[in-house]
Amino acid sequence: MAYFPMFINLEGADCLIVGGGRVALKKIRALKDFGAVIYVTAPDICGEIRLMSRKTGNIYIYERQLKDEDFKGKLLIVAATDNKRVNHEIACKAKELNIPVNAVDSIEDSTFIFPSYHREKDVVAAYSSGGNSPVITQYLRDRGKHILTEFVGDMAEFMGNIRPYVKEHTGSESIRKAIYKEILDLGMRAGRIPEEDEVEKIIKRINNDL
Repeated sequence: MAYFPMFINLEGADCLIVGGGRVALKKIRALKDFGAVIYVTAPDICGEIRLMSRKTGNIYIYERQLKDEDFKGKLLIVAATDNKRVNHEIACKAKELNIPVNAVDSIEDSTFIFPSYHREKDVVAAYSSGGNSPVITQYLRDRGKHILTEFVGDMAEFMGNIRPYVKEHTGSESIRKAIYKEILDLGMRAGRIPEEDEVEKIIKRINNDL
């Protein structure tokens, strides 16, 4: 089954991880990479998760059994215990509460999955095989790194910064699109962020041409 690639904002969002082992740690790292506030609940929590909680903040650990109150206010839930039955029960509870859930050992119990992804600043490329083959998604991610470079992340940040200026000095969406494309082409050809005067020349020329 193919999954719809919906990107969501996790910055400051409360997320629940049930489980305290290596699989849970992997999911914590992914959510933390996107600014989530993570609550980890399990009877036993590994030392690496404890260390991450102490060093990075916004990771709260509760070394105990899961309680119903732990579900309250969570944007998403990950069932990452080593017990398939427990993960199933967590998934069922999350579905009852209309909270997106990922059961790490059962795609059937999951309403969302973790893609293989590569990130450079705010640019994210994510790959999914519908749960059929992690090897394929990892292959695509590794190949994609040759395209999604650190410089692409820098260019995306630059393009975002100049958006208000471009909008102020152009009259239509079609003109802005042409301007953005030429600025991007210039940056990618030169391998550097365009200078202010170069941006102004592009805006002036395309405004006159179109």
